[in-house]
Amino acid sequence: MQQGVELLRAETTSEPPIYVNWWLCHLMYLSAERNLTCLDYDHPREDFRGKITRLPEGKVAYIALSGYAPIHEGIAGLCAEKIGEFQHPHIRTSEAWRVRIWRVWWGTCP
Repeated sequence: MQQGVELLRAETTSEPPIYVNWWLCHLMYLSAERNLTCLDYDHPREDFRGKITRLPEGKVAYIALSGYAPIHEGIAGLCAEKIGEFQHPHIRTSEAWRVRIWRVWWGTCP
């Protein structure tokens, strides 16, 4: 998790939106030094879809997830690039605790 926080610090010199699922958000909040948007516990995909529509074209946002399938997949016109994937060394090594971070934007995808 700390590696994910450090990656977001390096990536975000301004204050782009950072969306984080419920399980991970409260852990990252303590050390992120950035404003995080914690997504709804029961419906993170729907919550994200409602929020990402406010992102202006040409701007980027970030998503950090642990324990969820990529919530941005299937949103027409939204581009994504995975920029990090981390496994916390002191937590179970199951798929559920892998932290993945994407940069997302509206527009032309590579």
